[in-house]
Amino acid sequence: MLEEKTLIDIGLKKSVTVLHMSDTHITHAEPSEGQEKAELAKRRKEEFCDADEQLDYVRGVIRKTGLPLIHTGDIIDFTSRENFAIARRFISDTDCFFAVGNHEFAQKLGEKEDEDYKAQTAPEVKKLVPYDIRFASRIIGGINFVAIDNAYYYFLPDQTDRLKREVQKGLPVVLCLHVPLYEKSLYAKQSELSAESVGFLCGVPDAYTNAYPEFRRLQQHTDAATARMIEYIAGETLIRAVLAGHLHYDYTSTLFDRVPQIVTGKSTLRTVEFR
Repeated sequence: MLEEKTLIDIGLKKSVTVLHMSDTHITHAEPSEGQEKAELAKRRKEEFCDADEQLDYVRGVIRKTGLPLIHTGDIIDFTSRENFAIARRFISDTDCFFAVGNHEFAQKLGEKEDEDYKAQTAPEVKKLVPYDIRFASRIIGGINFVAIDNAYYYFLPDQTDRLKREVQKGLPVVLCLHVPLYEKSLYAKQSELSAESVGFLCGVPDAYTNAYPEFRRLQQHTDAATARMIEYIAGETLIRAVLAGHLHYDYTSTLFDRVPQIVTGKSTLRTVEFR
């Protein structure tokens, strides 16, 4: 597993250090869950063959350092009893603050992802953590880490209102998101990597999404609630950084000319020091 170190200056009197990982994609299924799940597990294991070893490695680092962990989603690859059990055990064992990803709700792969689909498996996903998977906050060393579910490329109206209430606490805020927010250089890189020339980011302007294939355009269109959230993030000076995943590679850029956005890849454990 690759280890990276990132320093972010947010004006603290005393530094705060956390670990960040994302997109582990555990791929297990019990025989009793049927042939389709078993075949899916076998196929996906080829791409995420070291997921279990990564969790063991991170456990060891946490035992050694005592640092809290931020995991920005897709700890599992698809819903199964064994995947959920492994994820619950890891999150509870490692002092992990968790932001859900799209694969936490994926019964198969490639299905239409919306709130109705999410609701089918949300009861099991909610058992992973003792807080609201749609929006949660945790104060670590004077920083308010806020996990917001944007796994399907959008924000819901109440999430902006809840973030405003968190900001009222007066602490610097670090957003923990699964899907990174649109930024020009990241969009250019991701569009080049995508066979469909799709950014797979949250808040992409219509000028770009209108050129996507129809399925991707509908999936990733920036609606009014999402635009409102991004406008608020852009203008709120207490929001100091964004930690994200989803793209499976490491990338660092700056949002709105002031907010560092740290994307951590699927095989990276990142140590982030805030000063």
